[in-house]
Amino acid sequence: MSKKFLYIHFGLAFLTLSALLAELVHFLIVYPDMPETIGMHFGPDGDFDVHAEKLYGLYPYVMGGFLIGVLLLADRFVLKLKLGLDYDKKGEDLVRAAVLLATNGVKAYICIFFLEWSDAVIHQHGTKGRINTLGAIVFLVFFISALALGSYAKRKYKHKNAEPAKKTDTHRLFKLYGVVMSICEIIVAIVVWERFPVQNETTDPFALIWYEDIKTNAPKALYLVPIVLSFASVFIFDIIVKRLTAKGRLLPARAADIVSAYCVTCAFLRLLLPPEEFFLDGLGAMALCFAFVGLVELIKYLRGKRIEK
Repeated sequence: MSKKFLYIHFGLAFLTLSALLAELVHFLIVYPDMPETIGMHFGPDGDFDVHAEKLYGLYPYVMGGFLIGVLLLADRFVLKLKLGLDYDKKGEDLVRAAVLLATNGVKAYICIFFLEWSDAVIHQHGTKGRINTLGAIVFLVFFISALALGSYAKRKYKHKNAEPAKKTDTHRLFKLYGVVMSICEIIVAIVVWERFPVQNETTDPFALIWYEDIKTNAPKALYLVPIVLSFASVFIFDIIVKRLTAKGRLLPARAADIVSAYCVTCAFLRLLLPPEEFFLDGLGAMALCFAFVGLVELIKYLRGKRIEK
């Protein structure tokens, strides 16, 4: 891969981390003047629903920096991963570039999300219902650009005599995505596990984010269920995809990859969002995103069939 692209890629990652660092400096400057108890977490209406000691105001920077760091680690895997594609060297580099472009979109979304969160905490005005909007738009721009670049690489640099029925171009990348996200789920669970009460009685603000909405004495072991389902979906769908591709059934194989990624993403969101937000916003929003991905894959598949004929 060209050094020029790598400079741009890691430069964008550096910008996201620098933005979080600059906002952290702002937070530390105003920290002495902030009240001892501040609004920390907000509900779907944008108003604060959890208050905590002002030290918890560091959370957006810690979590935002951590997630971007995990994505940078995943980028290193993408750069070293043998994709097993029927492309020449330049085409395979373009496919890697498309994947990295998509991960940069995720980094940009995370950065904007936590910057908006931080701004709401610093000024104690809630989010006014705007959080996620700008980040989602930026992510879509990156994501559509990544799809366009990947399609260009496939059209321009894929070997004409390749046998597409023997493998799917994106399966290894979907599997890598699933494994990385599942590992992130374990790390999140380790961070919050001790904050959960045995019973539904707690004053810890982060435990309240989940338990206040459940209205029941749910055992905290249930928090591990999404992680188990996430890993299970990765490995079960990996077996399904390999069997489908061995039979030359590429379209169902691509659909299985997308369903696997959807399950993993929903499991990750379930660890981060309260039940009400997860079922109202998380499932629906992710369903629309992955339905769009499925539509793109269907169009690519039908176009390939038409070219073959």
